[in-house]
Amino acid sequence: MGQPDPSRLFRCRRPRVEAGLAGLILLLGAPAAPAQLFPLLGALFQPTATDDKRSALTTEKWLELEKNGQQAWHITKGKDFAQLPKEFQWDKAPTPVDTPFPVYPFEKLDKGEAGKVQVYFAVGPDGRTYGAQLEETSAPEFGEAVLAMIDACRFNPPMKDGKPGYAYLGCEYRFSPTGHSDGPVSPDARRILRDLKKASGNIVTLNQLDQPLKPVVRPGPVYPAALKKEHPAGSAEVEFYVDEDGKAQLPRVLSCSAPAFGYAVVQAVAAWRFEAPKREGKSVVVRVRLPIDFEGGKPAAAPK
Repeated sequence: MGQPDPSRLFRCRRPRVEAGLAGLILLLGAPAAPAQLFPLLGALFQPTATDDKRSALTTEKWLELEKNGQQAWHITKGKDFAQLPKEFQWDKAPTPVDTPFPVYPFEKLDKGEAGKVQVYFAVGPDGRTYGAQLEETSAPEFGEAVLAMIDACRFNPPMKDGKPGYAYLGCEYRFSPTGHSDGPVSPDARRILRDLKKASGNIVTLNQLDQPLKPVVRPGPVYPAALKKEHPAGSAEVEFYVDEDGKAQLPRVLSCSAPAFGYAVVQAVAAWRFEAPKREGKSVVVRVRLPIDFEGGKPAAAPK
């Protein structure tokens, strides 16, 4: 059997809410990488790509997901789907449970640099992601951001004959400092970025607040899948801004023992929420710096 045409394996449709329309993204097939083997179902398989029937997500569901900072996934079979290994042919595609957007790398956003990433990964019967592999990235920072996002994703697993199984998916992410971006930047984040460039003095430090920041939502970072083979301990220090509504904005890596640790923390921080920071009774934007340690192979605990 010949190698399937990568461009005919599957499609994924996701809404582009900023434009008010649903954009169609053609996903390329997985690379022919002989060394990339996944131990599935007690055997070794070399997946090429997976896909399935259309995922039953309504436009309303898409909008609800993206309102909450989540990606929507709409996967369809490609013409070469039947050439995939049986273990990767599903009756029902994985559907999103917790699928955050990748974080736009701060330095690239600050410089107005666009980026592109092609990535492939497996979804297992537990709904978790495995074996993410970059096929193309215009800069290392964009690739690390996408890998951290995939580590954080959770799905309802693909189904075959009524049982959870495996899927192998691919996606292309485009980062744009203006207009639509698959690493979206909120209007509040852009406003803070403008204030930083102006050095306007509207941003305060923690010791200038009336009261210490009080967390409302603060999940811990996911241990990077790319490092789980060696399971090293690690650390990262990040900086971010908490806006007037208590949302964490513009997380960036200041230092890290490995880039994957830094972007794992950045991805987690993007979901953090606090009570509104105040100075002299008025809501303000506050700058935060935070170190986080990882134990070998374990998720990092959220800081207290």
